[in-house]
Amino acid sequence: MKQATLENIKGRDLPDQWAKRLGVRPDELVNVTIEPVATKKVGKKFDRKAIEKIVEEVSKLPVLDDRTADEILGYDENGLPT
Repeated sequence: MKQATLENIKGRDLPDQWAKRLGVRPDELVNVTIEPVATKKVGKKFDRKAIEKIVEEVSKLPVLDDRTADEILGYDENGLPT
């Protein structure tokens, strides 16, 4: 789905500007905006046992850095950058 940002437009002009951005007529805007996006289904099912095996193998790997995520990212106990 396309993402668009409309800035500095007065409320009464939004529908027309939005329709223009989407490339549709203003009377088509509601249908285009609320129409569900089709999702592509993947035909293959995932192999749960294979995933569990990978998780088990990863959990056996050594810890190379035992700092918390906040310590690594540089945040203090108040959530502020250090």
